[in-house]
Amino acid sequence: MYIFQTMLSSILVLVIIALCGLLARHRGVIDKSLAGGLARIVFDLGIPAMIFVNLATQQFELKWLFGAGIMILVELSMVVLAWIISRQLGLTTTQMGAVVLCAAFGTSATLGYSVVSVVFPDNHDAIVEAVLISELGVGLLIFTLGPIMAMYFVSGKFSFQSAGKSLLAFTRTPICISLVISLLWAWFELPGNQHPLMKPLFHAGHILANLVVPVSVLIISLNIQKPRFSQFVKPFGVVVFLK
Repeated sequence: MYIFQTMLSSILVLVIIALCGLLARHRGVIDKSLAGGLARIVFDLGIPAMIFVNLATQQFELKWLFGAGIMILVELSMVVLAWIISRQLGLTTTQMGAVVLCAAFGTSATLGYSVVSVVFPDNHDAIVEAVLISELGVGLLIFTLGPIMAMYFVSGKFSFQSAGKSLLAFTRTPICISLVISLLWAWFELPGNQHPLMKPLFHAGHILANLVVPVSVLIISLNIQKPRFSQFVKPFGVVVFLK
């Protein structure tokens, strides 16, 4: 009961922030053109900082990887189920590709991290699990299997070389770099936020990490628009059912 109340309260907090964003957009204070820049702030600064301040201060344990492994198995199962159901419904190849990719993969970088941060405030273990499941359990497959499936459903062909390039591009992102640095920091048990010289670094990291929730919800509110369900009711229904 407590978890349900906490979840409901947390969702209401996010809804209030989103409504503020919609009001600001309606009044012309902000517009959709800002969404790209705000997304860069989240992905290049906020999330890397969140990863670092939460992972670097924890003692590394192999059990951290269990959640990511389970997520990979779930995603592969979703690929198979989505493909079977799409075939049975007679969806077009492009619709089938959209269903398979959307049902199997997702990202917690926008709303997911925000929900976890609000529902489990100051719970480093929850953030650690969320980060590793998202970046290892989801990210690795998105940047390897994702491009292969996308190419197959669009052209009927695929290239492992393109998947390799996509994975290489992922390793150069601030999120991946932060993840590697954080895991190494925890593995070698380097000084944390209690060390006088490290305290400013971690304090700055916490400030940047706190941007993730409001800015992510603001991005969503900037991109909300009235959907045309008649164009994709079948694919949408399949994805919602599988999710």
